Formats: sequence, C-alpha cells, structure tokens
Amino acid sequence: MTADRPLTLPAILAVAGVSYRQDVVRRCRPGDTVAVIADPSNIHDPDAYAFVTADGTLLGYVPRTLTGRIAATGHDALAGEIVERLDGETTGLRVSVTGPVDGDVRPPSAPSSGDDPYQLTDRCDHDLDGADPAGTGPAGDDAGDLAAQELEVVARSGRVIGQYAGRSGRHVLIAASGRTITLPAAAVTVRPAGQPTREPSTV
Repeated sequence: MTADRPLTLPAILAVAGVSYRQDVVRRCRPGDTVAVIADPSNIHDPDAYAFVTADGTLLGYVPRTLTGRIAATGHDALAGEIVERLDGETTGLRVSVTGPVDGDVRPPSAPSSGDDPYQLTDRCDHDLDGADPAGTGPAGDDAGDLAAQELEVVARSGRVIGQYAGRSGRHVLIAASGRTITLPAAAVTVRPAGQPTREPSTV
C-alpha cells in the first residue's frame, strides 16, 4: 500500500461535521485561531484529526480522505486560522492550516451526540476571491449559491474525477474512490455536484 504524501502547507480545508456543533460554529469569526490535532479517542475513527478552538472546544473534523496526508506531515498538532464562515441553514467553516503548533493544545471535547460526527463536509466552500476553488468555473454573484452545495471536480474532458475536498497552494484536493488525489487547479473545473456536462459547441 502506497504511503500518503504529506499535505502541502499552507492549505485551506473545509471543516466536516459542523452540523452537530452549530451553537459553537456560529460564534466563530474569520481570524479566530484554531488547531488541528490528532484525536485517537474518537470512537468512529482513531485516525481522526479534529479542529478545535484555543480553549479546546471541538468544531469538527478534517475530512476523512485527508487524515492520512495530515498524519504524513509528522505533526500531531497544526496551527490554523478561520478564513471564512459560510452562513446559511447550516453554517460552515473554512480553515487555513499553516504549520506546526507552538506550545500545547487542549484535547477536543467529546462529540455531543451518538451520530457519526465525521461525515463529509456539511457545507462546501468557495474560493476567497469570489471565484470557484479551481478558478475556472462560476464566480461573482454565483459564488454564494456555490458555497451552499456539494462540489465535484471535473476534468477538461468532462469526466467527473471526484468530490472537492479543499485546496493546497495551486492544487485542488479531490476525494475519489476512498483516497485523496491532487491536481493542478488550472487543469480542472469545480462545479456543483450533479450539474450536466456541457457538450462542446459546434459552428
């Protein structure tokens, strides 16, 4: 089995499982300091990594397809900062993960329900400049609608590669067939899942 490649930092990741912690998530603001820490006591996945606030309050989890790449960095705790809060019926968060944490971090609080808190991101994200994550799809006024939908990554041929999982520099992180792959953002399009593929126009 091939070892996971370390996640290139800094990377912007969506927070999974936020629907279980809306009271806490809705108090978060861009600029708030958070940390990504290993959570071996997680009853659903001992390899999980949690997003926690400075006081150890659990916000959610790193998407399951990226935990191996976080582990491959060799750090049990990584520093981060909330870069965007996506308000709506379910509020979501995007976090910029930057590098190793200086000092100790409190372990995450226990999950608040018996349901799996580690589901794929409840609310997907869009790029900070108002364009889509790959910089090749809808932008401007459409960005708010894009943020509320599950996103998929599509090759230039129109083939769906997998589900959008985040960005790392100029690359898009894609969850596909139980693993995460990385492709240059310029080579793919990110769009709402299930959108019909457009046929090439002919003149």
